[in-house]
Amino acid sequence: MEYRIPFLSMKEGTHPYHFEVGDDFFSAREASLIKAAHLDVDVAFDKRDDHHFELTFHLKGHYHVPCDRCLDEFDLPVEGRFVLRVERKDAPPSDDEDLLYLPLYAHEVDISEYIYQYAHMLMPFRKVCAMGDKACDPEMEKLIAKYSSQSHPHLIKSDSHGTSETQDLESTEG
Repeated sequence: MEYRIPFLSMKEGTHPYHFEVGDDFFSAREASLIKAAHLDVDVAFDKRDDHHFELTFHLKGHYHVPCDRCLDEFDLPVEGRFVLRVERKDAPPSDDEDLLYLPLYAHEVDISEYIYQYAHMLMPFRKVCAMGDKACDPEMEKLIAKYSSQSHPHLIKSDSHGTSETQDLESTEG
């Protein structure tokens, strides 16, 4: 699927676009952390004049990921909004990640890399079943409790939501 938006013949104002992004989109990129997903991507392309645009991305869907706690697979819901400003002018690349300079001869903007980057920005560092309205695997929870208490009985206390708290050694020892 093409993720290019032609803008030369576009009238000024806001123009809506809708894209569906799935497994194929992410698997086409070698370093993707996302392997299985379904995202609806709505883009509002606001053409202010022939040289200034603003693209508002709204991503909503889910990633199919393993739980960092029990290793069960679950659907992690994600949603986010991002804004990209675009200017057509011959200028050096900008350090501003929210500003894209396009050369004056450009007639379309390819948003695939921005969808890819924004989707990865939605991936939380820690992913646990409770984030997807699912409980962790009870058998794995028992094993975690068993081996955690054997190796570090006084250091880590953890609940079924993956929340951990470190305990003071002096307060737990007699």
